[in-house]
Amino acid sequence: MEKSKYLIPLMAFLAVISFSAIASAESIGPFSSNVVQFSSDLEADKTVSVAVFDLGSDYRLDSVTVDIRYSASVDMKADNDDPDDTAAVNARMIRSFTVSGPGVFQAGSKTVSSGVVNLAVDDGDLTLVDPTPADGTDFGGSLSYSNLLAGSVSPAISNYIGTGMIDFTVDVLTMVNDLQFQGAAPDTWQLEVENPSLDVWVDVTYDYHAVPEPISLSLLALGGLVVIRRRR
Repeated sequence: MEKSKYLIPLMAFLAVISFSAIASAESIGPFSSNVVQFSSDLEADKTVSVAVFDLGSDYRLDSVTVDIRYSASVDMKADNDDPDDTAAVNARMIRSFTVSGPGVFQAGSKTVSSGVVNLAVDDGDLTLVDPTPADGTDFGGSLSYSNLLAGSVSPAISNYIGTGMIDFTVDVLTMVNDLQFQGAAPDTWQLEVENPSLDVWVDVTYDYHAVPEPISLSLLALGGLVVIRRRR
């Protein structure tokens, strides 16, 4: 009788510990692939490869999250070559793309503009692109943004279990680097574009839990039986 007094709480405790091991969940990732970079919308599609969930039979995959992130930048310089007319102008950068993969189709798009700059008439630099004020500008440096989230998707897990890699296709749709004149444009002007870029990442996160060992399942079952017997 004395042993039963301590055995029942002990087995119940072991059952709770075993159940906790079963219920505990973990997360791995994201698996960030090498960055996919574009410098022009004339480039062909590019592939991002990400490792599938492959932790063996000791773990079970619960869900998958695919995050699409992107960054972009460009350096632009303008020069007014009109000897008679001034100009008010801003630089503009447009980026758009799509990412497709197993259970995933996500689009990203963003337009960024500089502030308006007033350009004087040509100072005699002729055909050279001279960003020196008053008839030229570099718009204060690069137009850029970084680590923007295009979207987050939770696809079915069936295509993400196994061995090897999963491929995602990145298609750049638009890479515009241009000038927007406020009012009439001067008769002659020049634009220089340097270092245009679009970087796209596909981040995959796996949420999973450990499959309990047979001894844990046995303890859970035994603990349950002991508790039931005590109630009787």
